[in-house]
Amino acid sequence: MTPLTFREHVAEPANVWIRHSFSRWPSSGGRLWCELTTGGLPPAASALPPEPSQAADLVRSVTDVVYLPPVPVTEEQLLSSVAAAAGEVGVPLLLQVSADFTIQ
Repeated sequence: MTPLTFREHVAEPANVWIRHSFSRWPSSGGRLWCELTTGGLPPAASALPPEPSQAADLVRSVTDVVYLPPVPVTEEQLLSSVAAAAGEVGVPLLLQVSADFTIQ
């Protein structure tokens, strides 16, 4: 498995001031959403989720906005770990959530 890293983005209004996003992130469970770092649909392939402690350590190493796309309910520990680490060091997070609904 490849090591967890950040992708770095130009922090500007068109990119919602996002500076960092994780190199791999779990799929949001089949829900539709817009990837804010690219302005398009998320990748079709599901990424293996990073280890919560590894993701938290990576967040502690930066000082600018980190983007967290929607995650499935099963990845609540990952989200909590990253949010707690960001809060410890004052890293701003842009947390995107996705409504859980069904279109019929």
